[in-house]
Amino acid sequence: MTDKRKNYLRRMFRWARRSAAFVRRALYPAPLALARPRFRFRVNQRAQLLRYGATTPLASRVEEVFEDAVAFAAPASQTPEPLWPVGTRVAVAIFEQTGIYRFSGAVTGRQLIQVPVLLVEKPARIVRSQRRQAVRRRHTLPVRYSLLQGRGASLTAAAFEREGWLRDISAQGMAVALPAPAPAAAQIAVQFSLTEAAAPVAAVVRISRVHADGFAARFIAGGPFSTLDTYDRRRIEQFVREAER
Repeated sequence: MTDKRKNYLRRMFRWARRSAAFVRRALYPAPLALARPRFRFRVNQRAQLLRYGATTPLASRVEEVFEDAVAFAAPASQTPEPLWPVGTRVAVAIFEQTGIYRFSGAVTGRQLIQVPVLLVEKPARIVRSQRRQAVRRRHTLPVRYSLLQGRGASLTAAAFEREGWLRDISAQGMAVALPAPAPAAAQIAVQFSLTEAAAPVAAVVRISRVHADGFAARFIAGGPFSTLDTYDRRRIEQFVREAER
């Protein structure tokens, strides 16, 4: 076989391979990648700080964001004395609507003005450790509630004689700030209005978690809805979507 013939066959082979690849991409396009929530540090984000070797995390919030560090403030009543020294390794958890974001870093600076402030180095990698079934909206509005007694208790028996404040809400559940802790696994009947002109929403929440509020003398109780009208659930979904625009 002559060299001219060999070169011709090589060109034809390369053309056939490129044509086959083009046809394959046209018939079986690659699936589009799902967009992942992009995390950004923001002032007043709720956070927890855990010093390496300790067992109790400290409630905190983002106080300021710098190019190479993040300043976290913690209530003085919960901060160990003396304040963590520079170089202390800490694990950080930041709570967002899309989940809990975790990273670790070293304390690069500290201040003690009205509240203790720790500067923690910005991480090279942040891990989203929890994904929620429904997007939450952080919002504050008054809530009236009753603690339901017995398995057969329902919304019709609720007097809504107590007052609390909504902390966050989704189509699947909500968290409420209460003046006193609610028993674990208890059910509370809640009633609230998403806007001033809207009709009130009534639901039953099964309490799955209770913890003390790190910034006020109250308790945060949250859990899924065990009773919620379909129409009210759609109203809550719309209320949450409005915050994402």
